[in-house]
Amino acid sequence: NSGIISGFGSGILVSATSGVSSSADILLDNNSKIINSNYGINSNSLNNTNIAIKEGSEINAKLAAIYLNNQINNQINNQTSSSISDIVNGGKIGSENGKIVGSTNANRSQVNINNTATGFMKGYVELLGTGVSKIDNTGTWDMSGYESNTKGANTLVNNGTLITANKDILGTQTSTFTNVGTFTNVGLLTLDNEKVGDTTIIDGEYVGQGGTLSLNTDLDDDSSLSDKLVITGTATGT
Repeated sequence: NSGIISGFGSGILVSATSGVSSSADILLDNNSKIINSNYGINSNSLNNTNIAIKEGSEINAKLAAIYLNNQINNQINNQTSSSISDIVNGGKIGSENGKIVGSTNANRSQVNINNTATGFMKGYVELLGTGVSKIDNTGTWDMSGYESNTKGANTLVNNGTLITANKDILGTQTSTFTNVGTFTNVGLLTLDNEKVGDTTIIDGEYVGQGGTLSLNTDLDDDSSLSDKLVITGTATGT
């Protein structure tokens, strides 16, 4: 697509007949935009979906920027193989209610999200299938005040900037990565918004690989407030 898509329902809807093997390739390029729709891209009952948002393009939806609804699995020689959804963002994606990517009713479905160096995401990810999911953030992801939930065997690798407390929200902010599996920080994880008392919760393992944690703290006495990083699993690395 090249241009502007605006309206109710879904900006782009791709749907398949149940029981039929299917796939879709969706490309937003040339500064194209999807705005004011409930769902920016809605992929319904597909085996495989490939979505690419190029630099300069944008999705700003109401309910979810990208919605993977009832992704189905392949039956090959009576064996079930996972459906795969690949999302590569080099533009800007978000929604009014905060959901960037959502998936439902997808046993063993695999979702890969790659936010590239030029990409900007604002909001949270909700992946309710039991398959493997992987999130690679090389660009900027602002998840301030949200909870991202991924149910399967998951990894999140931050090579870019991951913001979990921004300056736009009044009061303290709590941001949670639920069922994250392994959170690897190579880039910048920041709660630095010039206010103290914010909390980021990582529900899983934390691995530092030369990454940076930036937070705010008062240095008056032992009772002074500070931002907090809470890790429910083990923490290793630097």
